[in-house]
Amino acid sequence: MNFITKMFAGKGVESIIDSAREKYQNHDYEGAIADYSSVIETDGKNSVSFYGRALAYFYSGKYDEALPDFKTAAELDEKSFPNTKYFIAQINLEKGSFQKAIDFTGEFMELNSGNANCLAEGYFLKALAYEKMRKPDLVIENCAKSVEQKPDKTEAYILCGNTYLAQNENKKAVLEFNKAIENDPANSRGFCFRGIARKINGDKKKAIEDLQKAVELFPGFSLAFYHLADILYADKNYSEAILFLNNALKNDPSYIDALLLRAKIKEENDDPDGALKDYSRLTSLVPDNSEFYFLSGKMRKNLFDYEGAEKDYLKALELKKDNAEYFFELGDIYGLLKDYAKAFSYLDKAVEIKPDYEKALLQRGIYKFEGQDIHGSLEDFSSIIAKNPECYQAYFHRARSKQKLADNQGALVDYTRALTDLNYYDAYIERALLKMKQSDFNSASIDLTKAIALKPTKIKPLYLRANAYKNLEKYTEAVEDSNKVIQLKPDYAEAFLIRGISNFYLRKYLEADTDLKKAVTLSSKLQPNANVYFEKLKNHI
Repeated sequence: MNFITKMFAGKGVESIIDSAREKYQNHDYEGAIADYSSVIETDGKNSVSFYGRALAYFYSGKYDEALPDFKTAAELDEKSFPNTKYFIAQINLEKGSFQKAIDFTGEFMELNSGNANCLAEGYFLKALAYEKMRKPDLVIENCAKSVEQKPDKTEAYILCGNTYLAQNENKKAVLEFNKAIENDPANSRGFCFRGIARKINGDKKKAIEDLQKAVELFPGFSLAFYHLADILYADKNYSEAILFLNNALKNDPSYIDALLLRAKIKEENDDPDGALKDYSRLTSLVPDNSEFYFLSGKMRKNLFDYEGAEKDYLKALELKKDNAEYFFELGDIYGLLKDYAKAFSYLDKAVEIKPDYEKALLQRGIYKFEGQDIHGSLEDFSSIIAKNPECYQAYFHRARSKQKLADNQGALVDYTRALTDLNYYDAYIERALLKMKQSDFNSASIDLTKAIALKPTKIKPLYLRANAYKNLEKYTEAVEDSNKVIQLKPDYAEAFLIRGISNFYLRKYLEADTDLKKAVTLSSKLQPNANVYFEKLKNHI
């Protein structure tokens, strides 16, 4: 006699079964299983215990143990337990054996052909199996049969509505969700999914009302919070969207879509640290998703953590070995680290995978220029232009390469072509510098004026234009620009020098003397230039 048998010695089978039923009703499934097992051990044909233990196994998620018990109960006394086929069907559904689930459901429905509730449940279970099999027409057909048997079968309306939703038949979806809500006005899922359908239909006001009702009915409804956040994000109401996402993640800390949207909002709102935290969380939750490592790497790159970005990009590439963008980003990281050999190897691979990858060709050309392979950079920029004559960045960078090779005329042509984009600030600056080298100060001042219009608080174009005006003998204008530079940067020595020289020619000798002295105090290298005017000032002070 084993331990269990000894323990129940003297007790009748019925009292043990009663004990098991009580434990089952109190959700003490392990206790119920132990009691039923003790009966089965002494009475291997006790159908009540096999069925009871099967239910306890089923509701504790032990499907492999439940399945043989349901089958044994049915074999011993199917008439007393007509629901065994239903539970066997459910287990097959959970285990991914969808056709078996449908077959057993059919057997269950045959045994219960006169019971409308059983038929409703059977049609609904078939609908769930067809959903998994991606047969939407059969899902809709079986949901309709389910509510025909039991008009208040709310879940059937919701499943049917979600099926329409997946097929972009949003108006039909709303009608199904309406029926679910009519049957059960406190059904949070009905409100949530109707809100999603209305959101897709563009009816934001009603969508928000439904989604808010869903979370009012069920404060832990993360899906509803997420879609509320998504609506507010689309309206650029970022602070409110973040609050809803925080609620979604409070209820479900592993909610992937919510983390991804929150990270995106933080990224767009100049919170790279916050975005990185969410992307890092995503990599820990889904370690086989290359895109999450890629997004994490981008944030680390923005935060100048190049070594951290390198690790993330390498992990992304390990998971997805043929992604041109991952190769590009690694190449860019190595370029930023001035490891040009590695940069070129990864950028070359990006271009090999995607021959028309303009961004990779452009960046490779830039790093060749930085690494003093000027002819190589010229080749890459020309290759881009040959494929896309509208790539104004390529003209700009090719102009720099040509200028480095002393082809100033070719450089001017390319800078001019780059300036087809009238907002190309850097191209105005570089073309102005080249024109100043050619002593074309008037044209240079025109370019610099356009650059200043684009970025009024940038010092460089103001200083350069002051210099151009000085050379054009427009001394009043030169002083005005120098004043602006000094206001923005009070220790800008060259601006004091230009203002000093300009004041000299405006016969403001005391001001000139003060400015020239300030210039050399700030930068001794300006002493030779200032000395020329100190000599001249001796005759005027």
